[in-house]
Parts: sequence; C-alpha cells; structure tokens
Amino acid sequence: MVHFNHFITEFNKLNSDIKKVFFDFFANENPFLVVGEKHWRPNIDIYNTNKGVIVKIELAGIKQKNLSLIFLENKLTIKGERHDYTVTEEVACQQIEIPYGDFERNINIHPPKDKQIDEDNIKAAYKEGILYIYLPLKNAQKNEKKIKVKIEDDK
Repeated sequence: MVHFNHFITEFNKLNSDIKKVFFDFFANENPFLVVGEKHWRPNIDIYNTNKGVIVKIELAGIKQKNLSLIFLENKLTIKGERHDYTVTEEVACQQIEIPYGDFERNINIHPPKDKQIDEDNIKAAYKEGILYIYLPLKNAQKNEKKIKVKIEDDK
C-alpha cells in the first residue's frame, strides 16, 4: 500500500508540473518567446454596460510617458513598459517575481448591433495601479449612400 500511495503522490506532482509548463507556455500572447525576454502580460477585466465598455488593466509602477492607448476599428491596443529602477550593479537580487519590460494587449470590442463606440469621448484614468478605460456607446451611424438613378430614354 505504501508503494501505491507514493506512486499517486509522484503522479500528482508530475501532473501539476505538466499543467504549469503548459500554462506558462500558452499564457503569453507569443508562446515562443525566448526565456529571459522581458515581455509580460498585465491582467485585464472587461465590463459591458448599456452605456459603454469599461476596461480595467493592472499597471502598477508604469509611468504615463511609457503608456500608449490606441483605438482603431473596434480594437483597443494598450502598450507600455515597466522599468525596475531599484536594480543596479551594486544590488544582488534574491527573488524577482514582478515582471518588467514591454507589454502589449489587444482587445476586440464588440458593441451591440445598433451601437458603436463613441471614439471622440473615450476616457482613461489611472488610479492606485489600475488603468480604467471607458469606451462610451452611441447609436450606430448608417453608412448608406443614396444613389440617384438616371434613366435614359430609348430612341
């Protein structure tokens, strides 16, 4: 019985290790990054309301000058860079878990059929390490164009 319990314990550990490898591999937008590259993926929450879309993204330690937001064709792109200014040649790091370097997140926004994002009124605010982006909705504008048909007389 002891051997069987040991086998189950080792199997569960192996299963956990395999899950971690797959999670780490597929958690990045680009799973083929070389180990040691400084890309990271901040966490995002997205909420839909009848008045708009709210995006929250964890960006503690990011300076405004290192942050870029672009909205084009219902795609919100958030780019930035976080630096670790405490690490110098005189400092020996014991443990580093906070990711640093560049990041980019692309979010497809899906407004209801009769609505569209009011691009002129998108707002963003940064508070306590969280970036809040508000994308208000407006009634969709029809891009239809009436064409006048000229009828020529047959002679």
